[in-house]
Amino acid sequence: MLNLMEKNYTYSQLQVWQSARDVSKKIFNLTHYFPEEEAQELAEAIRLSAESLPTQVASEIMEVTQRPFQRSIELLNMLEGHLVSAFDQGCITERELKTSLEATNIYFQCLTSHQNKAEDSHLVKHLQGKNRF
Repeated sequence: MLNLMEKNYTYSQLQVWQSARDVSKKIFNLTHYFPEEEAQELAEAIRLSAESLPTQVASEIMEVTQRPFQRSIELLNMLEGHLVSAFDQGCITERELKTSLEATNIYFQCLTSHQNKAEDSHLVKHLQGKNRF
């Protein structure tokens, strides 16, 4: 169990945030190989969605809500839709699509199981308490 009094903990220590960052980096790197002219808007949409994952989950960690990570899940669904579009337009291969969707699925599982992790849950409560004045 975390000793919250010994260190200054942040959301970046949560597995769910680390998973979001991992997906973000993988997807962002994938867009570097898109054809420049044909798929520039799609690449930007994918990058924006991917880059937003860690920020969104960090924001939602600080909220006390009955539907945790709802916006993160919506953002993840949008990202998956963009990836399928990239495949349909020939910007990524079937293998790249499959690998990307596997990464987003791992992140989705991390989001949905986050509430069940005792260590993360203590950290989240600690972080939420820091913002109450």
